[in-house]
Amino acid sequence: MAESIAELKKELERATRMAAMIHAVGEKVTELQAENELLRKRLSQLTNGTENVVDDCPTTAWDCLAVTNVQVYPFREAPTMGYTKALASIVLNDQFMLRGLRVMDGENGLFVAYPTDPFFKGESFRSICNPLTRQLRDHIENCVIEKYNQSMEA
Repeated sequence: MAESIAELKKELERATRMAAMIHAVGEKVTELQAENELLRKRLSQLTNGTENVVDDCPTTAWDCLAVTNVQVYPFREAPTMGYTKALASIVLNDQFMLRGLRVMDGENGLFVAYPTDPFFKGESFRSICNPLTRQLRDHIENCVIEKYNQSMEA
């Protein structure tokens, strides 16, 4: 019985942390959408409506994410490192940092793995964060692997 109470407390703590993270991300999305609208209005005022402004950034903030900074920390070759070649951190839109990305060497070459929940008690694993669209996943992967290749050449 005591073990199940301890497990329930750990699960409750994890759920509370996750809820706080989700709340913070929701607030940031609202801020980014408001900022997006202000920038659109300013751009419209600057062009005075005389030019056709190409709308390459849809109204949802998620479609406008771009990697603005990449830091890669490559590992020296060691038998204990396995498929992990480097750790990486990225910044999206100069406002949101993701740490714990891993550059992995798989069957089809290098790829980026996202941080996983260490408290998940399942047979598999569960990502803490990951891109929802293929375009964003490709963009992040290209930026991180390019930076990794540059650091390996140096």
